[in-house]
Amino acid sequence: MFCTRCATLNPPSAAWCGCCGARLEEQPAAGSQRNSTGRRNWPLLLPFALAIGVMVVVGWRTWTVRQEQSAAYEQALTALSAGNLPEAIAQFGQAGGYRDAQEQRVTTQQRLAPYQAALLDAQSALDQGDNQRAVTLLRSVAIAMPDNQIAGNLLAIAEERFRADLARSITIATTNRDWLEVERTTLELAFWDGASPDEDALAALRLAHAPLLFTRNGALYRIGPNLADESLIFDQTPVTAPLWSPDRSRIAFFSVIPGAERFGALFVIDADGGNPRLIDEAAILSPPAWSPDGRQLVYVAPGGADPADTRTVLRFHDLTGAPPRTLAPPVGFERLLSPSWSGEGDRLAVVATGEDGNSSLLIVDAVSLEARPLLDSPLANARAVSWSPGADVLLLWTSSGDSDWYALRGSAISLIAIDNRSILPVTTATQAPSRPVWAPDGIHFAYLDRGSTLHVRVRTGIGDRILELPNKGNGMLTWGPGGVGIMVPALDLADPSMLVPVGDRLGPVEPIAIMVDDGFQPTDFQWGPITAPDPALYDPLPSSTESANAP
Repeated sequence: MFCTRCATLNPPSAAWCGCCGARLEEQPAAGSQRNSTGRRNWPLLLPFALAIGVMVVVGWRTWTVRQEQSAAYEQALTALSAGNLPEAIAQFGQAGGYRDAQEQRVTTQQRLAPYQAALLDAQSALDQGDNQRAVTLLRSVAIAMPDNQIAGNLLAIAEERFRADLARSITIATTNRDWLEVERTTLELAFWDGASPDEDALAALRLAHAPLLFTRNGALYRIGPNLADESLIFDQTPVTAPLWSPDRSRIAFFSVIPGAERFGALFVIDADGGNPRLIDEAAILSPPAWSPDGRQLVYVAPGGADPADTRTVLRFHDLTGAPPRTLAPPVGFERLLSPSWSGEGDRLAVVATGEDGNSSLLIVDAVSLEARPLLDSPLANARAVSWSPGADVLLLWTSSGDSDWYALRGSAISLIAIDNRSILPVTTATQAPSRPVWAPDGIHFAYLDRGSTLHVRVRTGIGDRILELPNKGNGMLTWGPGGVGIMVPALDLADPSMLVPVGDRLGPVEPIAIMVDDGFQPTDFQWGPITAPDPALYDPLPSSTESANAP
């Protein structure tokens, strides 16, 4: 033991110093001293421990909040893409300052505002009994705000009232024998009921009552296939070659002065004969073509002011008021003829002819009017082309005869696929087909062979139904609405024209004899729109209909 008084080292077991006699005290072990020091210093570490704990808790909370904001942001984007604007606004609010959540929230609120205004307008329309407008507005609101219970309830009420309005309109139109309105409203009611129309009832309605257009002594009339409900449409100027618009709301026709062979004034009128509009005072007497949406009319026009000039161009007349446009023949050709729209209305097929008799088949972009040849080699005697309303397939009619509508020699029909430019002969050298006409479905087409044999073919080439007619037709065939039948005007005006129902079989033939003052029946029959899609394929009020205030 070490004596701290005299600095003498004593044996470990000594209790008293052998030198000075002082009592020796036991020294603490080194480890004990360290433990004692540690016990005295641990309170100094507590603030640091607390700080670290706080930092861990704050960091965890920050991470959790960030994760929640990120999830809310993703949910907002999902709601936005689904059109659920209120949910998107709520979730962007939950996302707080995450990314551009606040900017997105403001933008979405701006998008939603018109629909909230549309909801108020729809309530007002319901109060005023304008149920169709209320349905249109509320459908846009229901799409934008699917969880809005008020909009959902009002939409159910508006649709129920609008269905009742349609049923009442059918009754009134039937009483007034306005069969075109009956047909349209029947299709619209079936749409609102969410079901297909009764096909048998609709076919019977069309076969008996879908109005035919015809001319008599220069005036335009319409009449039912059952020869009832004849009515005068227009007689302010001589009428020839009437042509329904695709939805049969308007009629295009030529007015021709006696002795005119090439030129006529092209007019458009409403289906009831009102609102006559002069399109061109000197168009070529060749069938014009309505665009599928009924907004444009394309027709053959003179290439120059000189009446002896045989050049022709195509003129695009926009009935919505846009300036007319002109397509000239490509280099090496003199004339354009037989315009035919695609079913989508984005392109046209056109025949270009030259002085040497060669022809080319052109595909024209409806917007840019850029024309390109479809086939590498020229065609001989191409007279007419017709685009299927349901596929990128063309019917080409070639003829060396003297008439566009009736030829006993040198005529043929071919199918041309646009995608691979393949050409498939439809008729043989022993046949003399008239100009073929597509059915509204774009699958079937019809033509006459030597004037008296009716052929109904399928564009795939499978199946050819044939019917011998009691007398010859002039080749100007028109299909009825929905493809329910074919109207065959007689070649000899002393003979009755013929209506051929098309169902599971062709026929039986029904004579259509409409007499005029001199004992001859009228000319210029047309039953349904030319190569126009069946209106039953379209929604009368598309689901994307938006209110006047909606973006």
